[in-house]
This record gives sequence, structure tokens and C-alpha cells, in this order.
Amino acid sequence: MFTRYFAAIALAAAAVLGQQINTPPTLTVCQPTLLSWNGGSTPYFLSVIPGGQASGAALKDFGEVSGTSTTWTVDLPAGTSITLKLTGMHAVLN
Repeated sequence: MFTRYFAAIALAAAAVLGQQINTPPTLTVCQPTLLSWNGGSTPYFLSVIPGGQASGAALKDFGEVSGTSTTWTVDLPAGTSITLKLTGMHAVLN
């Protein structure tokens, strides 16, 4: 039997308005979970930070992700409260 995360999963879209992560309702330790998002533009930077701590240090850093989804085999302890943080490039007009 796999242990489930019973943590609230939230989104911290720090850099670009209009980004949205399609958050899964639960996460299961050692099982793959599809994380997908929309809005903004590539490259995207995805990380898992402590729940409710928008400036917290990453518990998991996926680095640069070029598409709009990634699969994460959950590798954090059960019961960990997390926030998914997604940032992306935005155009700078001169």
C-alpha cells in the first residue's frame, strides 16, 4: 500500500500573471504524478516549496522545463505540506 499526501497543494505563480497549474487532488509517495500548466511562455521553472511559504527554499527543483507538463515520481515524505511554484519567461518590451 502506498502512503498518500494529505497536504493542501497550492500554486505560487510568482513571475507571470495568468499561469495556472492543474493540481492533482492527492499525491502518492513513489508513484508518478502528472503536473501540467498553462499560461506564460517557455522556458518554465518548476519547484516544490514548503506549503504556504512563497519564498521558501525548494524541497524539489525541476529546473527548466520546456513543455507544459512533467511527470514527478513523488519522493517527499508522506504528510509534507507543499506548494507548487511555477515561473516562466515574460516578454520585456522596449
